[in-house]
Amino acid sequence: MSESKKELVYYFFLNLISKGFTYILLLVFANLFTQEQYGEASYIYAFFSIIFIFSFIGLPDIFVVWFIKNKDVSSIFYFLLIWIMIFMIGSSFIFWDKKWVFPLILALPFLLFNKIGLTHFSIKHKYHLVQFFGTLSAIITLIFVLLLKDFGKSGIIGGYSFGFIIPSLIVIWLSKEFLFKIIKNIRFNYKEIADYFKKSIYGSVLGLFFAFLGWVDLIILGLLSTFQNVAKYNIISSLATIITIIPLTLYQFILVKSAEVNEQEDIILILKKVLRISFSFSIILAIILISFMPLILKTFFPKYLGLEIYIMILVIGMLFYSIHQLITVYLIGKFQPEKVLMPIFVATAFNVILDIILVIKLGLFGIIIATTIAHLIAFTLLGIKAGILSKFLPVYILPLFVVLAYFMGYYGLILIPFLIISLLYSNLMQTQDLKIVIGAFKTIFKKQDAK
Repeated sequence: MSESKKELVYYFFLNLISKGFTYILLLVFANLFTQEQYGEASYIYAFFSIIFIFSFIGLPDIFVVWFIKNKDVSSIFYFLLIWIMIFMIGSSFIFWDKKWVFPLILALPFLLFNKIGLTHFSIKHKYHLVQFFGTLSAIITLIFVLLLKDFGKSGIIGGYSFGFIIPSLIVIWLSKEFLFKIIKNIRFNYKEIADYFKKSIYGSVLGLFFAFLGWVDLIILGLLSTFQNVAKYNIISSLATIITIIPLTLYQFILVKSAEVNEQEDIILILKKVLRISFSFSIILAIILISFMPLILKTFFPKYLGLEIYIMILVIGMLFYSIHQLITVYLIGKFQPEKVLMPIFVATAFNVILDIILVIKLGLFGIIIATTIAHLIAFTLLGIKAGILSKFLPVYILPLFVVLAYFMGYYGLILIPFLIISLLYSNLMQTQDLKIVIGAFKTIFKKQDAK
């Protein structure tokens, strides 16, 4: 357990570094590219995000659980290899008149091996290595976007492609023995593939629904509004999702634990603890973020001043996300992705309908409000599905602290002690949770002192 805690701390710091480079990249997009260039590249990348969901069906989550359950992974590998080739050919036809997006198509097979290789690190509880390569990808993307900045939208897509391919080559090398064991057993067990596909299609549809709660908003904006609004939404979304660093840190842990722990009572206790930590630390971070948002925009994104209220509203949506995303991962780890399907479908349906209605009437405000409501619905339905909603009812009320922080500006920071008291009173933060987090960091620093 001590090793798992240390892995989570390493994962957190690497995630933090990754976020840092991601926001440097955001600065580059905001200041070195026109809103039209950035908006169109984001619009195309949104389409590819959906292609990625279905081309890497079941990767990495279902594949991790599949491996832990000692199922046939070799047949699945060869199925995925054929599957990715089909998507490469199909994507080539779809984007034939947009040759500048072809580097993303060429990155698909590299990403396939990357994702399979990273499952090896997850299974071995080496969560920090999973995040390390995510961080490396962000760094390489930044470097190549800067090198290719004179190519406009093509430079953005090229930067993303290099950010995918180069880390993939390193992952392939480091996990070559794991990959070779899978590849050398040439099998094509149709029953295993059918079982994997059945479970994975639930996961991919879930991924699509989550995309509707994110990337597809960009597509709807591009269709019903302007590319300038697409660029603005990208800035809003990127800044609001800073607080997701907490649930993302816990993602791999709860996935693997859900697959490994067979006692239902034990895993439910772990889940509740993880959800408490995710929400309580996310909302504290949200208060800090919103309090400093005017300064952040003025200093780093002067072209995008005036977006503070949009970011505040979407941050509230991200607070609901900080819980419902981990419930989703828990159910996937329990090999029950089908249980997540209906709640996320309902949330997505509301999101799309509200997007279309509100974007026409309210523009950018409409897309932000629709997405926040969708996250609230997803949290509610998944909380009911997991049987934990009654323990997390204060989640509906506590985001009011974020609203107050927005109106108070820098003085919003004085709300943090009152927020912590409220979290403790509502049992969304427990002293044992604080001890776990502090203890995890202490083990890291003690290890460093020993050296």
